[in-house]
Amino acid sequence: MNTHLPSGTSGERLFAAGIATMRERFDERAGLIEQRTDTGVYHPIRESLAFAYALVQAGSTAALPQAERIMRRALQAQERSPGHIHHGGFKWMDEDQGVTDLNAVQFALEQIVPFLLDYGDQITPALRAELLDAVRIGAAEIARLHVAIWYTNIALLDILNTVLAGRVLEDTRLLARGRQRMDEWIAFTNASGTVPEYNSPTYAAVDLAALAELAHRTDDPVIRVKAQVMEERLWIHTALHYHHPTAQLAGPHSRAYHNDVTGGICGIKHTLFRHLGDERLMRRSAYAIQRQSEGSVRAGRCPYHLPRYLERLMRVKPDRFSIAETAVAAMGMDLMTFMTPEYALGTASVHNNAQNDRLILYYRAPEPRQVGVLFSRYIVNEKSFGSHYHATDRSTANNLNEEGMFWGLQHENKSIALYALEPQHEPVHSLKTEVYVLDAPALGAIWVNETRVTLSTTPRRLRPHDVLLIADGTTYVALRPLEPSNLGNDAPILLYERAGELVLSIYNYYQGEPKRFWEYASLDGPFYHGNIRAGFIIEVGDQAEYGDVEAFHAHVMRGVIADRIEGSRRTVRYASGADLLELTVDLRANRLVERRVNGLTYHPPMLASPVAVQAITGALAAGAARLLCGTIPAWLVADDDGGAWAAANPSDDEVTWRFETPLTTLESPAFGFGRMAVYAGDTVEIDVLAVHRPAPLRITCDAAPRVIWNGDDVSAACVFDLRSGTYILPAQP
Repeated sequence: MNTHLPSGTSGERLFAAGIATMRERFDERAGLIEQRTDTGVYHPIRESLAFAYALVQAGSTAALPQAERIMRRALQAQERSPGHIHHGGFKWMDEDQGVTDLNAVQFALEQIVPFLLDYGDQITPALRAELLDAVRIGAAEIARLHVAIWYTNIALLDILNTVLAGRVLEDTRLLARGRQRMDEWIAFTNASGTVPEYNSPTYAAVDLAALAELAHRTDDPVIRVKAQVMEERLWIHTALHYHHPTAQLAGPHSRAYHNDVTGGICGIKHTLFRHLGDERLMRRSAYAIQRQSEGSVRAGRCPYHLPRYLERLMRVKPDRFSIAETAVAAMGMDLMTFMTPEYALGTASVHNNAQNDRLILYYRAPEPRQVGVLFSRYIVNEKSFGSHYHATDRSTANNLNEEGMFWGLQHENKSIALYALEPQHEPVHSLKTEVYVLDAPALGAIWVNETRVTLSTTPRRLRPHDVLLIADGTTYVALRPLEPSNLGNDAPILLYERAGELVLSIYNYYQGEPKRFWEYASLDGPFYHGNIRAGFIIEVGDQAEYGDVEAFHAHVMRGVIADRIEGSRRTVRYASGADLLELTVDLRANRLVERRVNGLTYHPPMLASPVAVQAITGALAAGAARLLCGTIPAWLVADDDGGAWAAANPSDDEVTWRFETPLTTLESPAFGFGRMAVYAGDTVEIDVLAVHRPAPLRITCDAAPRVIWNGDDVSAACVFDLRSGTYILPAQP
């Protein structure tokens, strides 16, 4: 029996706080967890199942009777009507009339199947039979749904649930489907670099947990290795974007709730707290009232596989640190992030979800705030936080949705952010790009061009290309609105305070008479001739680089903007200091055409950073490490100061492999799906995860290394070859 009880102080604390909160929320009368929101009182099924499971984990067999009662009650939410289109699915809330959220079956089985694996031999035969039947029809519903492989968190839950359901039901067909889905997801991811739901404060936690559970629980050795190697790839993605000075997951974010945007506690922070124990990760945000629990039974108990070669990178990065990564190459979807010890700025290339943070800045703010936040949105009809209803949470207090198209280009601390309209079907009375800076009353100083302004002197009108400069502590932010299309009688640019935020509103249509925009009802209709102009430029500096705000002020005032339209193409240029950024979009076809940095066309890499790279080139370099291999989507990570290096082949192609580090060289004539890591120490340690060992591994090292293969110490199997002066680990059938 494997109970996953959390290990370490941070895990124990998360688990204890999580189950304590669940106990407080348990509704004895309903027999389920209760959820109170601004729209009513509900009883979520997935959380109720999680509570039943956690009760047994915390209290062992003594808690089984209560857990069984909750499980039976929650199972009433499963659709069991023969012939129903979603037979085997679950209601999200007990109050629902039927299956409304098709993902509910994934989150229900995510709890039921591990519970069966851990405690199936200890529960009553009747409940075991009920749960096995629930898994059987639930797995069939998952197969019918066959969610698109790009829907990252649900696709990974599909794989997890299908593989483990195959194990608990002893169904080889389910296992085969799970293997196929795993290979499809890996191939899709390998075509780009990272996942479509990239860098998500909410869903990264789901993704990591799904892969960790799969690697830990499957009895299929091939799936186990593939799941752990891909979990490590997502850990690389998370570690690179974690900004330790502010304790935030730097943007851009593919999907994020308002709480995640404003620096509050969220899923990835629970996961990071488990490993880092940093109290700042448990700091509540004042800008969101929900999703702020300091506990998480999932993060507290999950058998993560954070690799040792990434542990230092979570906390320590170079002072000027750039990351570029591709999420979906076929859609031109990539992300750019730049960090210093003071701030982290992130920009997406294109839009892909209404919950995107397409441009977001975190920075170190003076005490007691600690974290400053700036982000942008395109807004239709004066919506603000609280305007969007989120069906899953039954709340209007979780989202401020994006309502426009977006294209972006970032080079280090400078970004061009362009917006345009999505099709407009309802009457419109305002359209605008907005940039928000939190904690407006606490901001240090604000200028518009050369004039110092205060909140009491706002609202204030700005002109296109004016410099709005904000100094907050030792971080300096310059915003420059671009000239907006005027769709009415007035399209002002306004600066003002609203609900504690400093807001820059760049209007395209200013609170005019509500009207149907025939031109934009369809973006290929009879009146459509091209999209609108909207957007802004941002540049960020800090005291360490500029000395004082006056020097930064003088610098940004010298910046030059050119914004021109040729036919349907809009090109925005920003020249600042030694840099020239150029972004061209087609406003008729609504697509990104070209990005240029300092005269060179920008081609987004699979992954590029000073310490981690991924590419299909056959030759990679990071730090003092080098990798020569076949043309596979290999990745390489180097922590030279920490004495740790890793390289991976995330494909089934067996390639010639030469992995060089300062301590050792590892060579194989045929290395397939797997990862090699090298660690410094009194004895050099070589840790390998691999699906197969079809060829000898040749190790060049000053002294006999310790060699771990798929968790087993195989050092004794290594033979020293006198002719070549290397250690050889023989092939294995």
